Amino acid sequence: MVDEIVAEKKEDVQPLAAARTSSMQDFANKKKSMMILLFSILLMLVGYTSYQSIKNVNDLASLYGQQTKLERFRAALTDVILPLNDYVIAKNDSAIRKIKQAEREFNELYSEVATFSFLTEDDAKELKSVSELMFEVGVLAGDVTGGDLPFEQVGSLAVVAQSLVLVAQNKVNTVAVALKSVISQELESKINQATLMTVVSGLLTMSILFLVYIFDKQFMRNVTINVKSASKNVAESSENILSFVDRQATASVAQANTVVGVTEELELMSSASMKIAATANSVERIAAATSVAAVEGGAAVNEAIGHMSIIREEVMVIAEKVSDAGRKAEQILESVDSIQEIAEETHLLALNASIESAAAGEFGKRFAVVASEVRRLSERAREFTEEIQVVVNEVHESTKESIAVTQQGLESVAKGVQIAQRAGDALAKMENMSGRTSKAVRTIALATQRQSDSSEDFVKTMRDIADLIQDSAEQMKDSKAAAEQLNDVATQLRNFV
Repeated sequence: MVDEIVAEKKEDVQPLAAARTSSMQDFANKKKSMMILLFSILLMLVGYTSYQSIKNVNDLASLYGQQTKLERFRAALTDVILPLNDYVIAKNDSAIRKIKQAEREFNELYSEVATFSFLTEDDAKELKSVSELMFEVGVLAGDVTGGDLPFEQVGSLAVVAQSLVLVAQNKVNTVAVALKSVISQELESKINQATLMTVVSGLLTMSILFLVYIFDKQFMRNVTINVKSASKNVAESSENILSFVDRQATASVAQANTVVGVTEELELMSSASMKIAATANSVERIAAATSVAAVEGGAAVNEAIGHMSIIREEVMVIAEKVSDAGRKAEQILESVDSIQEIAEETHLLALNASIESAAAGEFGKRFAVVASEVRRLSERAREFTEEIQVVVNEVHESTKESIAVTQQGLESVAKGVQIAQRAGDALAKMENMSGRTSKAVRTIALATQRQSDSSEDFVKTMRDIADLIQDSAEQMKDSKAAAEQLNDVATQLRNFV
């Protein structure tokens, strides 16, 4: 009954509070998302501005670096003339090495200067012309240092080389002026770009801060409205709580009576659980005895399987020996056949000898006697071999029958082993099932015992709950006073906002 009253109270109060809370949370989430978006835009703007600034600085640094290399290139023009003049004046061999080194440095600098990004088509032509002039200077320097020309021509060639260098310097000066103009224009462009980026960044930053201010102001206005509405609802709810407390006091008495009835039912259920636990213990002992019997039967079956395996091995040995005897009998038959063939051949030879001795007349009589004895011995040997062959054939047939009987014995032993193994497997399964049954029964007994203990604890708890409900009924008066104070606080909050 108390639960019904509480549910009714929640249905009255919670929908309005949930709606207000959901509205404020939605607006706060929207504000949070918008703030994250605005600050992300601000960070992206700052990052882009920093990137452009770094890029501008790098571009200007690259142009100034190209200007420095162009000045080195212009200075390299005179590096060829100075050692050439030294050679013309003093005939110094070290000047030749300096001339060659100056030519190499000039060529290296030219390969770098020719790839500058600011060069126009005219500037590239001027630099190429400078390279060609310096090539001519190098040729003249080679002629001067070669030592094949008279002194008057050497001086003239040196003057021509100096003139070519002056012309090349003028061309390089033209390119340098163009570079200076490019640098000035680029510097002015970068400054204007930086100024524009600064102005745009400032405007966007102020816009973002203005939007943040607007969102904060709107959020505070919504919070104020929701607080006023909440304070009004709290005042209304406090009045409802006063009547709710009176009804709850009545419901507490009814609930106490219900708890007493439930406690009596739980006591009966606890007694039944104890009886179930005792029965489960008996079943567990029976299952344990069955498991022990299955283990002993499995051991006996395994022992029988071991003895049958030994018998099978011995029968297999006997079969092998009988097979060997059969093979030896076959060998004897083959030997007897050979002896019989020899006896027949001997008989033929003796017959031939008798014929020859008869043809010899008086001289062949003794030989005829010997031939007659040989023929008689060959006939006896043939008779003996026939008798041996009959005996060996009988032995061979007996051996075949023994092999067949032994093979049947092996098959019977194998079947017996299989049957014993199946019996062992069945006993093993029985043992496993007995173990599982014992475990399940033990679990049931333990669960039943725990249920019995829990029932006793629950009975005790229900008695404590009955006492608490009695105390709760007495404390309803204090709750009524607290509800009146809550009503006063809600009124003060509404007046304050």
